[in-house]
Amino acid sequence: MTLRGQGPITQLAAANLAESRKKRESERETQQYVDYLKSRGVVTEEQAAQLVNSPRLAAALVQGAISREFAKPRQPSVFMEKLALVRSADPNLPLQDAVDKVLSSGGTTIDLGDKGKSALYGAAGKLFAEQDAAQITAAQKAVGSIRDLDEIYRVLDSGEPITGMFDQFRLQMDRAKAFFNNDEEAAKRATDTQLLNAFLGADVFDAIAALGIGARGLDTPAEREFLRSVLTGTTSMTEESIRRLTDIRRKALTRAVDQYNSNLKAGNYKYLEEIGIRNFSPIEVPEYTKPEAPAVEGKAVASGTTVTLNGTVRNFPNEAAASSWAKEYNRIKGV
Repeated sequence: MTLRGQGPITQLAAANLAESRKKRESERETQQYVDYLKSRGVVTEEQAAQLVNSPRLAAALVQGAISREFAKPRQPSVFMEKLALVRSADPNLPLQDAVDKVLSSGGTTIDLGDKGKSALYGAAGKLFAEQDAAQITAAQKAVGSIRDLDEIYRVLDSGEPITGMFDQFRLQMDRAKAFFNNDEEAAKRATDTQLLNAFLGADVFDAIAALGIGARGLDTPAEREFLRSVLTGTTSMTEESIRRLTDIRRKALTRAVDQYNSNLKAGNYKYLEEIGIRNFSPIEVPEYTKPEAPAVEGKAVASGTTVTLNGTVRNFPNEAAASSWAKEYNRIKGV
């Protein structure tokens, strides 16, 4: 028989039952972790008894043990995340001291002994070595990528590539003029456009690979073209959009180099040098120097926010305005 007004009591009982089940499940999971560690010889019976009351630490130790047995890296555990935070706060803190600091911070303090700590040191060292190696490789690769991006600026600054609306149609028209009429100006525009297009597409496969998509993740050429427009840019964009996208990519690559130099200065790569991998040196970000605009009699030459005409330099509010004015002037004058 159910009495009225006992709905909240029933709900409370159900909540308590769910909480009890959750606690039992957590305890069962922790016991499985402890049994695994005992079977692998990571902890002693005495340490195992202490670990039963520390589910997070038990999970962290299991993660460390598994990381040593399998080559494939796993998702960092909560313990590894705490260790990374301690290391970022004090880059000069030795790895063993960092592990001890995390083990003794809050909750139950457990003495794992030499064997247990060795498992943590090995797992943590491997994780950080992989992260540092990836960071070093990214910084070294960034230098070449930055130089490639600077070639995009160079074509835009010193050439006359076709960009914007109907770029492919205008390109084919210039190619036809160059072929049938021997038009040198049309030939130069076509060459500059094709060169710019090649530079813009040079890094698209690396960018797609960085997203983890792979060739099988792209079903149609339209998808590849869309990703290229988002990641590296195309000649169908305006010149200003291409510059902005290139600026963003260059800044991202520069940050990778700056992060490497910062870690190198802090001594974060010393342990790699001590085991004889190599001696690391600071990496310098390549500087881009804008080419000087050639002075051509009777022709307006745009360079940045200025236009040079018959030895006279005119200033404009932005590069787009300068380029537009020069092109219109040359069109009217037929030069």
